[in-house]
Amino acid sequence: MLDAAKLRAAGLPSDVVVLLVEASKTVVEGEKRLKSIAATVKVSNDLGKQIDEAVIAASGLGEAIEGASTEAAQQVVTQLTDLKTQTEEFAGQAKDAAEAVDGAVSGETTKRVAADNAVGVISLVNAVAAAPTGGATVITAEVSPAAVTAGIVVGNGSVIRLIMPSGAAGTLRLQVAGDTERAVMRERNNNALLASDVTAGVGLVLERRSGNWVLVSGSAETEKMLALQAANANASAAVGSNADLRTINLAGTGDAWTADLSSTVTGAAVTALSASASIEIHPVATNATSDVNLTIAGVSYPLRDADGIALPPAFFVIGRRYILRRRNTILRVASGDVTASGVKSSIDTATVGVMRSEEPQNTDAGLEVKSRDGEALMRVDEDGTRLAGLDEPIEDMLQMLALPVVAPTRQNGSLDTRRMMALTSASQSALAQGLAARGGRVAPLYAHQMPTETVWGKQWLSTETIYITGDTPRINIDPIYQENVANPQFVHPYVGFFPHGWLGYEYVMCINPYPGGNDQLENPFLFGSHDMLNWDLLTHLEQPLSDPSRFGDSTNFLSDNAFAYDPYTGELICFWRRHVWATSTTTYEWRSTLDGKTWSEIQVMFTISDPDDSAAAPALVFNPNDGLWYMYASTGTTMMVRTKRDIRDQSEPWSTPETTGITAWHQEARILGGDLYLFSCRVKNNSWFDVHRSVGGNWKMFEQVRLNIFNVSAFQATHGSGGNTYKNSFVPHLYADGTAQIKGLATFKPPGGAWWMHYIESARKPIIDV
Repeated sequence: MLDAAKLRAAGLPSDVVVLLVEASKTVVEGEKRLKSIAATVKVSNDLGKQIDEAVIAASGLGEAIEGASTEAAQQVVTQLTDLKTQTEEFAGQAKDAAEAVDGAVSGETTKRVAADNAVGVISLVNAVAAAPTGGATVITAEVSPAAVTAGIVVGNGSVIRLIMPSGAAGTLRLQVAGDTERAVMRERNNNALLASDVTAGVGLVLERRSGNWVLVSGSAETEKMLALQAANANASAAVGSNADLRTINLAGTGDAWTADLSSTVTGAAVTALSASASIEIHPVATNATSDVNLTIAGVSYPLRDADGIALPPAFFVIGRRYILRRRNTILRVASGDVTASGVKSSIDTATVGVMRSEEPQNTDAGLEVKSRDGEALMRVDEDGTRLAGLDEPIEDMLQMLALPVVAPTRQNGSLDTRRMMALTSASQSALAQGLAARGGRVAPLYAHQMPTETVWGKQWLSTETIYITGDTPRINIDPIYQENVANPQFVHPYVGFFPHGWLGYEYVMCINPYPGGNDQLENPFLFGSHDMLNWDLLTHLEQPLSDPSRFGDSTNFLSDNAFAYDPYTGELICFWRRHVWATSTTTYEWRSTLDGKTWSEIQVMFTISDPDDSAAAPALVFNPNDGLWYMYASTGTTMMVRTKRDIRDQSEPWSTPETTGITAWHQEARILGGDLYLFSCRVKNNSWFDVHRSVGGNWKMFEQVRLNIFNVSAFQATHGSGGNTYKNSFVPHLYADGTAQIKGLATFKPPGGAWWMHYIESARKPIIDV
């Protein structure tokens, strides 16, 4: 019979110990009964033999006394025969009883095996780790001989104890004799268990679940496991009480709203609101009345202001972020991007629809749009475009919808950002669609991506010269793939200028590292800067946005990254070129974002397999006047232009490429006023950089503004005549005194040297409206 004390000492739960002890008692009693019956059967068999002998003797006796008393002898024989029959019947009954006991014992054994497999712990022996291969180690082990003798086998739900062998590395897999090889997983997050997660010689308890072995515990005692569970519960309680819990699926009918806690919140074991919980919401509609309720985690809460007072109608602004804090049975608005005092309750929430249905009116003060009730909804005058309820022109607010404004930099203190961002009505209309589609949560528009009312003219550029000398400052940038290198190598910079700031910076750049000309490392990375001289790697997003390792061969490489802005979706786009050497195929891929932190999956924008047209270094811009995307790319010598209505629609082909008449290798597009300017490197590995401007609003026809804006003679005198510029980035700046200036980045490669990148700027010159 099993020893209960020893079972408890082995760490088995009390209910399992009781079950095993009772099963062993039944087996012992059955064995005793079986032995008793077997002894009885033996006695019966002996008695039968004696009776047979007596019958034989009686027969002889009958023959001997046949003459004397035949009738008496026959009576004796009859009695003895009856006794033999009764004895045989008893032997049969004894055999049946023995078989019944065997069945009972077998049944109890089966029950014990089932108990072991379901709730018991099966010890494994002879555990050996094979040599690691492919980043994984296979451990083989056997069920103990005693368990095998008892008929115990492993199956789904089995719990085993394994002494971790030495020599394992990488992920772990376990093959128990008689079973297939299975993965070993962590219980908390169902990730693969690593050899580094456990220690050789330590006892591991594993459970078979859904085809895998799951680590239930390592060498920790039950008390430690309970303490860990309690700590996890305390952590979940702390999260639920102290963090702003993110909500999703905000919906509902009228003022009866519903929402769910996000998977991140529920993943922390928070499934309900604690007495002091706070939640974050982004309304998809405003409240029509003061009686607005939110049901979350199955509980309905009235919504009130910070003082517990009923909210006025139209308090909530669509898409804005609000923090609601639970107080007893209500949720109070603790904070929000816009408060009721900042918004008129009479604003028509369907402003876009009203604007489309009402004819604008020209007044002495400018252009005015009214609702059907005659209330002014929008006014456009010399100060900008104003919406009812907003204190600032929309041009100044478009960049501030999604992220906080940063302080002006030392270089931008005198910038005329209002004129730089004075969007045309066509630009505003396109952006309004993105604002409506996203509920106001859009990426900020960066400068020179949409037409504006400001007339820049071309005179200031036609006489500009950017001097690059040996003293031109090299930029300071976080190294990528090239730590401990004095001057990290990069190519293909593209700088987006955000006058009001984004992601904590005024300048955000995408660029390709290029150490030693290694195209396998030429991947799109994002950096931020306040002055274009010092650049920090952005750390709040996945970097790089892509790399060729996902293709599994070395014939793919990435390059030629740049930004674009989609006003219809309110997203910033980063795109890049993927080229396959083996097939001479070029594909342009892109990812988009609303907040700079979360990016879409990789999507295809354009593919070309023409060996005579590499579509190198494209520039991508949207024209709100005709609703078309324009892509400018080089065949290697000539800049071509293609158009498309919707870059996301793969069923819509790009138009047939048309020549721009511009000789170019790499190019960059910027919109100044209502004109499109193209800054282009004329020939590969040459320092001729030209500037062209669209003619008469036609973005396929261009005039020359400046030939060879660079003067690199002083640079070449220092570093050799072969020191030429490559792909550069240009950011025009407009100042309050009416002057304009080019700031940017230029890449160089001196003869036989490494790639350099310099900060460049032109002299400030007054703009003339021609």
